[in-house]
Amino acid sequence: MKRCFELEKEVLSILEFDKIIEHLIHLPVSPLGQKHVQELERLTDLSLIEKKLKQVTELRDILDFDDPFPISGLKDITPEIDKIQLEGSYLSPEELTRVSQTLKVGRRISDYLKKRKENYPLLARICVSIFVFKEIEKEITRCVDLATYELFDHASAELNRIRRSIKSQEEQIRKKLESMLSTFSGKGYLQESLIAVRNGRLVLMVKDEHRRRVKGLVHDQSATGATLFVEPMESLELGNKIRTLKIEEKREVERILLKLTSLIRNNIVEVADTVNSLGKIDFIYAKARFSRELQAFQPAINSNNKLEIIKGKHPLLVLRYGTERDVVPFDLAMGERFNSLVISGPNAGGKTVALKTIGLLSLMVSCGLHIPADPSSNVAIFKNIFARIGDQQSLENDLSTFSSHVAALKNITDNADRKNLVLIDEIGSGTDPDEGAALAIAVIEKLTSIGSLTIVSTHQGALKVFAHETDFVENGSMEFNRDTLEPTYRFRLGIPGSSYGYEIAQRLGVAEEITTRARELVGEKKTQVEALLTDLEERLLKYQNLTTELSQKESRLNSLLKLYDRKVSEIKDRESLLKKEAAKEAEQILKSANVTLERAVKQIREQQASREAIRNSKELIRQEREKIKQQSKKVSERKSQPGATKEPLKKVEIGQEVFWQTFNSRGLVVSLPDSSGRVMLQTGEVKIKAPLNELFPVAETKKRKAGKARVNISANLKNLTSNEIDIRGCTVEEGIAVIDKFLDEALISGFDQVYVIHGKGTGSLRKGIYTFLDKHPRVKSRNFPEWSLGDTGMSVVKLK
Repeated sequence: MKRCFELEKEVLSILEFDKIIEHLIHLPVSPLGQKHVQELERLTDLSLIEKKLKQVTELRDILDFDDPFPISGLKDITPEIDKIQLEGSYLSPEELTRVSQTLKVGRRISDYLKKRKENYPLLARICVSIFVFKEIEKEITRCVDLATYELFDHASAELNRIRRSIKSQEEQIRKKLESMLSTFSGKGYLQESLIAVRNGRLVLMVKDEHRRRVKGLVHDQSATGATLFVEPMESLELGNKIRTLKIEEKREVERILLKLTSLIRNNIVEVADTVNSLGKIDFIYAKARFSRELQAFQPAINSNNKLEIIKGKHPLLVLRYGTERDVVPFDLAMGERFNSLVISGPNAGGKTVALKTIGLLSLMVSCGLHIPADPSSNVAIFKNIFARIGDQQSLENDLSTFSSHVAALKNITDNADRKNLVLIDEIGSGTDPDEGAALAIAVIEKLTSIGSLTIVSTHQGALKVFAHETDFVENGSMEFNRDTLEPTYRFRLGIPGSSYGYEIAQRLGVAEEITTRARELVGEKKTQVEALLTDLEERLLKYQNLTTELSQKESRLNSLLKLYDRKVSEIKDRESLLKKEAAKEAEQILKSANVTLERAVKQIREQQASREAIRNSKELIRQEREKIKQQSKKVSERKSQPGATKEPLKKVEIGQEVFWQTFNSRGLVVSLPDSSGRVMLQTGEVKIKAPLNELFPVAETKKRKAGKARVNISANLKNLTSNEIDIRGCTVEEGIAVIDKFLDEALISGFDQVYVIHGKGTGSLRKGIYTFLDKHPRVKSRNFPEWSLGDTGMSVVKLK
């Protein structure tokens, strides 16, 4: 058992978990939480770890979205609880103040969480053991001045009487001494004309040569002996009365303190339970603050030996650099297709950091801590973690580097099983390369066969070949920029990495003739393998860049297709409306024409076809024909767009207004045709590329500056890199304006779903935003996200 504990401590030190503890211990508000940090241990019970992670998530939600958590002022009153266990003991006013403050914090936390128990059920469950002691709080506050730690005069009627008597007696003595001070000072008996205090008594400062002239009790003398501190006989009796009153005051104070202490002692079990629960809350609060500092999340956990880390970062690097520098994240999934990973690459390229990151994140999760990784990560809970990282030679045990390495490998192969994580840096190093590589392969075969999740780093080419050819073993590498000869710290799965030994040597100033000779000595086959690896790395990087570019273009294309579909729909709706209007106008024209004809026929009949009547009727018909002609012209103009000609444009100028026949709309030219003959137009709310042969000139229009015509809010639209927006602190009107623009930009950027962080608060902002979203034409639905992503402080909006 002792050996296991020592191994556990060794692994914690290797993975630098002690530095996590060093940082975490400063985050609780009291020693109660700090004690829990010091006792933090790795757990293996899946349900218990899940519970602790969710507790942190709940308190993180409070810090991010809810009202301030009322934990300020919490004290560790464990010493006070231990003290009052002894019958007859009592607490000092300062100790009572600490108790009162802590009980007050407990009451506030209990009220806070009970009101929100549906949102934070696990934290509310802890409140079951947080008791409320209003009477104790009230009595301590009534009796004790919490600022000076003195009892108030009104703490009891007797104390009030005694203190008034003391003040009265002291006033009498002072008056008497002031009278004597004036007399003796005039006679030159006093060293100084002051009333001093010695041993709690008021005295005069008498010169030694006049000691017999001032009768009284000598309480003290100066260091030189020249001054005596004398209490005159005339005030001695009053002083004795004051001393007696002081003794009575002390007894009354003790009686009051005993009474207050008894109130606590009578509830000692409940008070102790409350303090214990507050310590747990303080510990969770510290872990939530730590999660916030790291921008960490709760991952999924499993007992199936599957490890999936998405956008994981080394927590100590995040703490060190903060927002000053981006820590390069990495992705890793193992435990299904393979359970052993061989990482290769150049020195100082990040192999050791990757091993430590995996180990440290696994440790943190098993201790109930959030990790700086995507919340969709899934971390296995391991029975044991074995780590061999760095040079751990032992002079005390007479072990060389290689001997120490072999001893560690023996311990791992003897004790590891399927539920273990094994991390080995530079496996098989420190001895003959061929023998070391063979030993490393044998160890990896053993660990792979028993199912341990094994991650090793190496420079050995034989291990790279072994990983490529062996089932359940995979290669991985750390990317290296060959042009700058600097690491990028990006992890790549499925491809081995070159060590770049010659390139790094040349960069550090080694003569080229030496590196050239070294290449010759190592052999042509080895050089070809390294060249192949380098070429694979370059091709992989190229394909990754192409994939990224393709993904961006696909996202842009999807957004444009959505806009095209929307525009086509709008144009069709507009066309349908125009047809309805035209039909309606035509119907009105026909009705009017019929009425005119009937009136003309009636007029001819009534006037028996006189020339004047026939002429008047012809004039009425001519007027109606003119009206029909004018209406027909208007409909024709509306249909064909004024100014559009039959011939398409062969060239355009920037700022020229054109008519796009396919979509029956106008646009403004913002760029000349590209190699494929497509012109960038700004039409309506967006910029769209259109074929030149589909564009027609618009007559009688002045050339305008691109980007200013027909554009309002869309002039400020941009492609988004995040589908999340935070409107906390905005009014409803401000929030609606921000979200309206954000939704336009989200559509252009190709997002189907966005997240709106509006906080909880009173709920008025959320209600106002929901009213707006429910009426928005581009919003398909809105709802709350999964609990771990923000509860009611955030909304998920799906777009059409």
